[in-house]
Amino acid sequence: SFMQVSGLTYEIHSYIPSSVKTDESGNFVSVEGEYRVKNVLVGGEPLDLSKTYTLASHNYMLISCGGGMSMFKDCNIVSMEIMLDNQALIEYISDNLGGTVGEEYSDPRGSGRITVVAEAPAETEANEENEASAADSEEEKMPSTGGASSAEIIGVMAVFAALALAVRKR
Repeated sequence: SFMQVSGLTYEIHSYIPSSVKTDESGNFVSVEGEYRVKNVLVGGEPLDLSKTYTLASHNYMLISCGGGMSMFKDCNIVSMEIMLDNQALIEYISDNLGGTVGEEYSDPRGSGRITVVAEAPAETEANEENEASAADSEEEKMPSTGGASSAEIIGVMAVFAALALAVRKR
């Protein structure tokens, strides 16, 4: 599964090896290592790990742990089964968009909420001199760069969901 978001922006650093751990059924268990999801903003503000956030989703993900999204299974459900997800979309288009899906929704790459960063940031000359051995070590660990695969993005979303759960449980 790949979670779509609203009210959030973040970067997926696909050059960072996945540190997501799953069980034998492919369900999320934990993150053990560097996060691939970085620069998370909620409503334009940096994610606050001491704050509790409310998440809206559908039963498949929140209750049935669909798509391996088991990190939500112990969350407090505020409201259940208000309407089917397709009915919510129909009502949004009818009520909020006047029945017409406008130009703002036409870009198949989305509206910039999710950015995939395929290469590590370049080091400055001063940093390269001071951290040459560390940079060489990191370079050896880096996989080849390029666009993120579906599996990479799914793993990254599990990392983000784990972060959301950690915030939710505080």
